[in-house]
Amino acid sequence: MEMTVYWSVLIPLVILCSLLSYHCTHGKLQIRRVDSPIEVPPGHNTTLPCLFHGYEASSLVLSIVGVRWNLRTLEEKEKEVYLFNGGNRTQYRPGSHIPDSGLIGGDGSLYISNIQPSDEGEYTCSVYVTPEKAIRKVTMKVSAVPTCTVSDSRLKMHPNTERSVTCYVSGFYPETVRIRWVKHGNDSLNKAKMDNRTYTSIPVQNHDGTYIVRSLVSVRPMSTEEDGDVYSCVITHRSLRDPLTCDVTLSVKPIKDCEIKKCAHHDLPKHHRGQWDSTGITVVITYMVLLIIAGIYIYKNVLLRVSEITKNGSDTILVCRISGFRPQNLVIKLYWQEDSGTRTTRHEVDSWRLRDNGEKDELLHTKDSADLYLDPVVMSDTWLHFHCVCLIHLSQHISDEKWIILEVHHKVLRLKICKLKKMLIHQ
Repeated sequence: MEMTVYWSVLIPLVILCSLLSYHCTHGKLQIRRVDSPIEVPPGHNTTLPCLFHGYEASSLVLSIVGVRWNLRTLEEKEKEVYLFNGGNRTQYRPGSHIPDSGLIGGDGSLYISNIQPSDEGEYTCSVYVTPEKAIRKVTMKVSAVPTCTVSDSRLKMHPNTERSVTCYVSGFYPETVRIRWVKHGNDSLNKAKMDNRTYTSIPVQNHDGTYIVRSLVSVRPMSTEEDGDVYSCVITHRSLRDPLTCDVTLSVKPIKDCEIKKCAHHDLPKHHRGQWDSTGITVVITYMVLLIIAGIYIYKNVLLRVSEITKNGSDTILVCRISGFRPQNLVIKLYWQEDSGTRTTRHEVDSWRLRDNGEKDELLHTKDSADLYLDPVVMSDTWLHFHCVCLIHLSQHISDEKWIILEVHHKVLRLKICKLKKMLIHQ
């Protein structure tokens, strides 16, 4: 009787200890919490983490493991991204991958290459280790930081004249961006908004999915007291912690020649003023004729200038400025050039033309245009000249050391103008 009671108590204790031992060893399948959202620029690669635990590593085999990645887009659409099921793989999104070595160690993280705006949304990682299941969500935002440049960083003017300055904001994603102009006087406390004298265009999407927008401000100094004032183009975007600014410094100088002539005229005796008036008319007519002749000469003998290729505050955007040309007919060609020993290979990747009527004509976009392409913006500086800010967009996937060659063709040029820049771009 005593033996029966002994075993009736001992057996349940053994079973309970076995269950406790199992749960202490195995636990419950769980996925480690991750910081979200993850922000990735367009065209970059990323890894979405999914680290799971709560299983016995020594007994884990891939035949009992399953990992499914799904995406809910910003438009609330459900998309399958990747599936690993007992060793079988299904790649719904090209460029996605889960390594086998990671799965054995409890790593179901998803690698995605060449991130595009369509990849943005909420990702769900579902892990199955038979018979258990665990789920974790992570949000990915596609964000590209804008860069800015201005048509004139130092604006030289006379009082009571008016000119406009353009701020070019490029390479940003998503599309929503705020641009405002602020005027800073010589006194640092003197600050004024310029909302009623500005115009901002609608953002235009580039080949890589990022956007470019232009904002214009009209500047009209009333006196030389505004000399040294600064006009700031202030950009606010989701990818920026602090607003981005591009400054234009105003230089206001008096028109001294006119004042001297006016004083000289009033200082003359009355009997000489009639002679001065007739002489003055002759001088004015002669001056106007000379202006017309000079204008025709300048129109037919354009001095076209091309700046060096420089960085625009970003490793993926270069800038070259072309100025002083008329008529508008302009052709820009872009090449990669690679030197390997005694052999030089040149490959045309983009070509762009502006017709006489001002219509842009994209002549060529090869399969490499996603990695390197032109984005020129043309404007009129004066009634005689045009100015072109030529943005060159680069992909950070390019890892080889090569030459960038920009060719400028115009009918006033006897020979084409070439600008070269050697780049070493890291992934």
